[in-house]
Amino acid sequence: MNVSSKFILALIFVFFFNAFSDAFAAQVAAVKGKQVLIIGDNLEKGSLYFVVIAGKKKGIVKVLNIKGRKALANLLKGTAAKGATLVFRPSKSKASSQAGSTKSTSPESSTQKSTNESTQEDYGAYGDDSKPKYSNESGGYKASNKKMRGVGLMLAYQMNKADIDFASPAGSGSLSGTGIGFKLLGDYEFTKTIHLRGEFGTVPFNAEGGNQCAGGCKMAINYLGGTLWARYMFGDSSQKTRFWGGANASLIFPLGTGNTNAVNVDDVGSTLIFGFGGGFDYKINDKYYIPFSVEYTLFPPNDAVSASIIQVKAGLGMRL
Repeated sequence: MNVSSKFILALIFVFFFNAFSDAFAAQVAAVKGKQVLIIGDNLEKGSLYFVVIAGKKKGIVKVLNIKGRKALANLLKGTAAKGATLVFRPSKSKASSQAGSTKSTSPESSTQKSTNESTQEDYGAYGDDSKPKYSNESGGYKASNKKMRGVGLMLAYQMNKADIDFASPAGSGSLSGTGIGFKLLGDYEFTKTIHLRGEFGTVPFNAEGGNQCAGGCKMAINYLGGTLWARYMFGDSSQKTRFWGGANASLIFPLGTGNTNAVNVDDVGSTLIFGFGGGFDYKINDKYYIPFSVEYTLFPPNDAVSASIIQVKAGLGMRL
């Protein structure tokens, strides 16, 4: 693996680490009226937490009771939705709290007033934007009018195969090998059930085998190209895991042919290839998701060569 590949893998690792750190923080498990069920670690009874949806603070809850990793909280301000992340809100200083209590004849009412005022101060700073346009308690994505749904990065593991008819008397031979490619992706909602996915990245076709060539037959063609998927989405956006099946077309261009000797490198050029497959998109939280797919791609055959690729791809996407 060269230096550039190691650098890209390091970036992917950091990207995944940050996403999963958010995914396994305290989260809202259920909402019923003003009661909020929380699941998380290191929760503190009586503490206040911001409800964060799509990176924005939408509400404030107060933890009432804790049992293991589950806690019951009361929604003090704003709104909460299943799957929302909770962020600890530091409390005001005891000195200011005591000063406020001396101005009231009822300590209990003074404490409640102080809590309400601090809540309004912390939450009101977000203005009208603190009122979400949509709310979703089913665990899926919140509703959105945006057609461009997300962007991301994928790692593709390729299994390459080529059957070559060499000139007589060498006969025919079969080559196989593996490779790793990188893809940028963009997801677009064409209709509720038909989504488009665009991919752009590398397609390394590495394969070898047979004894028809001096030193063994090899193909080492590195392609760069774009792919357009038409995906049929099963279920609806409220599901945490949404499966799909579809077909694609790719236009690829050779960047280099390396030590290829199994085919005439002068015949290697831009190629239109077709494939089909399926996979799923798994929601981590309201911001990140994991795209996964398995696909079979076939090169247009000719009299001498027929080639195909099986790809297993996974990565990290970010909702827009």
